[in-house]
Amino acid sequence: MKPVDDANHIIMDYSIHDAIEAGFKHVVFIIRKDIGKEFKEAIGDRIAAICSSHNVTVDYAFQDINDIPGELPAGRTKPWGTGQAVLAAKNVIETPFIVINADDYYGKEGFKVSAK
Repeated sequence: MKPVDDANHIIMDYSIHDAIEAGFKHVVFIIRKDIGKEFKEAIGDRIAAICSSHNVTVDYAFQDINDIPGELPAGRTKPWGTGQAVLAAKNVIETPFIVINADDYYGKEGFKVSAK
């Protein structure tokens, strides 16, 4: 979540900007509940304000290591990754969607193709 330019934008700023330009109207942040307050203060509230000015809604889903089909293997201490993160968002996603990772930039064209 470190800035990538002189204006202190993070990679996620660019991705969300591109998604909005491509026509997406809903952003879901999937985070761990224990970092919720810090995330909202550092990133979420700022991006939510930008989204609001473009008529884009923002929701949160919380990834919990125990929220899996089946049993948690002994010794597992970290979340399961992108697939389990999408599962965590099942109650706030009602339309076709794309997944972006906070530390990856896919470029504008990826969003335009996905939005069709």
